[in-house]
Amino acid sequence: MGGNCYIPEQHCLADSDHIGWEQLKSEHFIVSRDAPGPEIHNFVIRQLADLGHSPSVERIGVGRETLMHLVALGFGISLISETGTATCYPKVVFRPLATSEEDLIPYSAV
Repeated sequence: MGGNCYIPEQHCLADSDHIGWEQLKSEHFIVSRDAPGPEIHNFVIRQLADLGHSPSVERIGVGRETLMHLVALGFGISLISETGTATCYPKVVFRPLATSEEDLIPYSAV
C-alpha cells in the first residue's frame, strides 16, 4: 500500500503527476490526533528528517472530513494511505506520493 498527498487544488504541486519528499520539505502538514494521525505524524518526521529537514507537522483534533476541509482552505497538506482515496473532497486533489516499498503510509481501518 502506497499513499497520497492531499493538497488544495490551487497548490503549486496540484498539476504534478506524483510528489516526492524533496518537494514537500517546506510544506506545513496537518494530521488528525486520532489514528492514524500520530503514525502519519511520525512517518512525515522520519521521512523528511532522513533528508536533513525539520518538517512542520500539526496534529488537530478533527476527523477526516474536517481535516480535508482545512486542506481545501489552505491550512496545510495531509497524507493518506491509498485506502483513503475513494472519497473526493471539494477543492482538494490527491497526488501519488513517491515512496519505496519500505516507506508505506500508516493507515487505520476504523
